[in-house]
Amino acid sequence: MDASDLDGIALPLFVDAIHADTLDTPWRAHRRTQLIHVSDGVLRVRTETGRWVVLPAHALWLPGGMLHRLSATHPVRFLSIAKAPRCPRRCPRNPVR
Repeated sequence: MDASDLDGIALPLFVDAIHADTLDTPWRAHRRTQLIHVSDGVLRVRTETGRWVVLPAHALWLPGGMLHRLSATHPVRFLSIAKAPRCPRRCPRNPVR
């Protein structure tokens, strides 16, 4: 199972630790909501509605179904915490940093 295929994982909650020297993902969307926490480096996140720079010790809430792209021009380490599609109504519907 490829951990980057978040929709193919049967667990209700999944954590993936990612370390990349550089990063440039294609545009994609997952059914799962993600909380992305950066521990080292700088992660850039683009969506159709905005752009965010996520610094170390900061996180970004990325609602399920949102088209997005991740990039980093230098080494970056982050956790991606992916929650099953069912999210309480009080969860944010837009990215929140």
